Amino acid sequence: MKLHQLIVSFFSAFSHFAIRHPRRTLVNAAIITLAAAPGVMRLKLRTDGHALVSEKAPEVVYDKSIRDLTAEFAGLPGVNASDIMSLANHSFRAS
Repeated sequence: MKLHQLIVSFFSAFSHFAIRHPRRTLVNAAIITLAAAPGVMRLKLRTDGHALVSEKAPEVVYDKSIRDLTAEFAGLPGVNASDIMSLANHSFRAS
């Protein structure tokens, strides 16, 4: 049997079981959900680029230097932070 046929037959049998035994299926789903709840509550998803790339990657080091430089410019006297165009703050204005 091919893998595709095995997968299709498994899900077909699974759905037939769920139709024949709805209460048992719902109880099992509730038990699995409650068992997974503590782990899900502690789960932290980071979807930013820094979560996917090493801290020592050249791109991350370069990005950090741009962010530090932008922060230093924003701290200069007479410089309005909203006037700073940088990759770090993505505040590009159309000219």
